[in-house]
Amino acid sequence: MLDKKVYKIKANGEVEEVEDVIKTPFVAVTFFDKDISAELKGISNYDILKEELNKLIEYKDSFYAFKINAMLHIYA
Repeated sequence: MLDKKVYKIKANGEVEEVEDVIKTPFVAVTFFDKDISAELKGISNYDILKEELNKLIEYKDSFYAFKINAMLHIYA
């Protein structure tokens, strides 16, 4: 759930918004409080994004959530 919208993430990584009538056997929801902010530039693929986000994690045995605002450019 993000900004009052509910999403489902499939096993293949695909994300889709779902109707509020969909049921789930488990969900963990919390309010998002920003602890730190970072501006990442030159992120060209998912592996680089994961590498940069991992640098922001202080405690490797804790849960973290990242909210990403991005401008995406798609070249066909």
